[in-house]
Amino acid sequence: MIKIIIYPVVIFFMCSCGVKKTTSTSYNNQSSQKSLESEYNSNDRYNLERFRNIKSSKLRVYKDNFEKAQNAFFLDNWRLAIYYLNIVISSREDADAYFMRAYSKSNISDYDGAVSDYLKAINLRPSFVFAYNNLASVKYNYFKIVKSSINDLKKAISYDDNAPLLFANLAIIQIFDESYEKAISNATKAINLGSEKIYDVYYTRGKAKRLFDRFDEAITDLKRSLDYKYDNPKSHFELGIAYFDLEKYDESITSYTNAIRYSSTDDTFPVHIAYENRAIAKNLNKDFLGSISDFNKSNELHSETNINNKAKIGKVHFSWGGELFEDNSWVLAIEQFKIAKDLNPSLQEKSNYNIASSYINLSNKFISEDSKIVLQMNSLGTSPSDNIKYSKLKKQRERNFLNELKYLLLAYEHDKKRKSLLKSISEIYKILGDTENYIFFKGKAENIN
Repeated sequence: MIKIIIYPVVIFFMCSCGVKKTTSTSYNNQSSQKSLESEYNSNDRYNLERFRNIKSSKLRVYKDNFEKAQNAFFLDNWRLAIYYLNIVISSREDADAYFMRAYSKSNISDYDGAVSDYLKAINLRPSFVFAYNNLASVKYNYFKIVKSSINDLKKAISYDDNAPLLFANLAIIQIFDESYEKAISNATKAINLGSEKIYDVYYTRGKAKRLFDRFDEAITDLKRSLDYKYDNPKSHFELGIAYFDLEKYDESITSYTNAIRYSSTDDTFPVHIAYENRAIAKNLNKDFLGSISDFNKSNELHSETNINNKAKIGKVHFSWGGELFEDNSWVLAIEQFKIAKDLNPSLQEKSNYNIASSYINLSNKFISEDSKIVLQMNSLGTSPSDNIKYSKLKKQRERNFLNELKYLLLAYEHDKKRKSLLKSISEIYKILGDTENYIFFKGKAENIN
């Protein structure tokens, strides 16, 4: 009776090489924090100077139309205000009139016209502080002109260093300029000067601190912002990013949930990004179904993200497959890896490797008892009853090899260049007496370095 050699069982591990941890999407440029334009009467020091000396003003048409322009302006009737201001300016150039017309033009999205009028107002009154502020705001918010906007605000501060709005806006633009330490300093000045929108300045400083990797301080500022205005979605959103950066995914998910909950309070808040970020956090927190649901919601709210989110959903399925793989749930893992590569072609190679590894591990269950079968076969004698038992065990062993081969060939469909797999297939064909396939796969294995 021939002694039988045990066929070794090899567990293959999942490939995760090259798959980086997904990062949370920042509150990006398309929805970045805007610097604030000052309304015309936001500070008593900058009221309508023309009306202080109205009796000594020039022509009656000038006075009447300025009053009409003012009434329309404070009723937010921008086009009517522009109509009357055109008449005023045609009769006599006036810094206040240019300021009002610039502000009105900004509100009807005529940003080029607004910039032109703010410059004319400054030319007529070089110390016009809030004209500098609004000029910087329009240039930054709508043209992303950074350095010049910073210079405009510094010029305004040189005339008035007690206006918190100037420091708050300077901090916002310096964040975009990646001058985080300066942004923190100027936001602090705005806070100390008693900014009217204190919650927004704490948000700005918190964001700057997060980007400067001062995460704990950032969280403190963002919570302070929420103390003043809890329904501010931007502060919850930024808090979610800060917690994410600290890998505190539960807290991050809670913060994004609050951002979504209060998103209706801010028409400019991009709630689809909050869903996307929460999806990423849920994926890392192993809530795969929740992550996929949030990505789909983000797609529903903002169709332009659909392609990118489709790829990200693929990554969620890849992570889910990895988790199932680690739990030895290889059939379910294969399903997730197949979805992953369909949604995200960049994951095809890694997914195929993991699918092949899963099939290899599935194949092992059919050979895991081979040692016991071999021991039984080798312990038998030559009696007729032992010969019958031997034949049965031999057939059982052949069935196990055939079942193992089935899964190894499925693995081969997804990974044709794994030398160890090719050698395993060739060895089984050799055991089964299939010389043709044994030589074929043996040759393929030998051709791989």
